[in-house]
Amino acid sequence: MRLASGVYYHRNDVNWDGYLKFLTLTLHKDSDNNIQKCFNLLVKEIRYSFGYFEYFGVKVETQHYHTICFAHRMPQEWRKEKWIQITEDSFEVDIRATERPLHNINKLVSYTVDQYVVSQTGLIRFSMSKHWLPAGWKRKWSELISLNDYDYHQALPYWHSWLDGWALVSNEVIKEKALQKRERRM
Repeated sequence: MRLASGVYYHRNDVNWDGYLKFLTLTLHKDSDNNIQKCFNLLVKEIRYSFGYFEYFGVKVETQHYHTICFAHRMPQEWRKEKWIQITEDSFEVDIRATERPLHNINKLVSYTVDQYVVSQTGLIRFSMSKHWLPAGWKRKWSELISLNDYDYHQALPYWHSWLDGWALVSNEVIKEKALQKRERRM
């Protein structure tokens, strides 16, 4: 849900060039580095040099970090040079843009999950940048899913409206939904 919601949330953002990017970082097999710490340093460098960078990351074992990100264009040589500076022993940095601006978010998310989660073995950890989703997203999702009788498909249009910036889930709507829910129970 976090991956798909973040892609949906940023799909029309003017702060990036219109293409979602897949960034893969790899540590040398004999490296003593912590890939999470190295990734965090790279994110700081990217934001300092290019500004906008929002991501959802999948850490696989200790050597690989797969990231889906919205970012400005970054020259390949710059990325490689920064990764070598940070890790001191690794040089594999791959970034690929999606073929076209986002049209089918579900297909893209399914591909990402298949490639970077399902096909992996070992310990998998997820992380996301602070602004991958808007502030208060956990509370709002819990409210919406509860008000819609825990029916994901029923709550999704409200969720997308909220992500689009509409304050449609006002107190009046919440009260009305709560009353409807109570009436159904009686």
